[in-house]
Amino acid sequence: MSIVFRVKRHPQVAGFEQCVSFGAFNSEQQEVVYNIFCLCAMYFLPLIVITVCYVCIFCEIHRSSKELDEKREHRSTVGHVRLRRSDRRVLERARRRTLRMTVTIVAVFALCWLPYATITMWSVFVCTHM
Repeated sequence: MSIVFRVKRHPQVAGFEQCVSFGAFNSEQQEVVYNIFCLCAMYFLPLIVITVCYVCIFCEIHRSSKELDEKREHRSTVGHVRLRRSDRRVLERARRRTLRMTVTIVAVFALCWLPYATITMWSVFVCTHM
């Protein structure tokens, strides 16, 4: 971005300067490719990565708690202490909270960056075809 963007003065408003990418590319296709790459690198790729990471975390918690349940059930058949019903409720509540937190974090990221992604897509697909 530091190579592509440059500070330009507004042609009609005195004293107004803005960082723009106008004139940085040899063709309109290069600018479209650049904008799509930036959108993917700053929105879609991180969204996919955090979604996959949180799904993996949730699956690991779910798997570990199931293994814990199975071990405790096995112990209860052998004569050891049984898992109390209240302990199972605590595990279920922890799973629900983890799922809720996961969905919240991914949704907040997606919603916070959605305006930027929308404007970028609009500028790439609408403005370049005018």
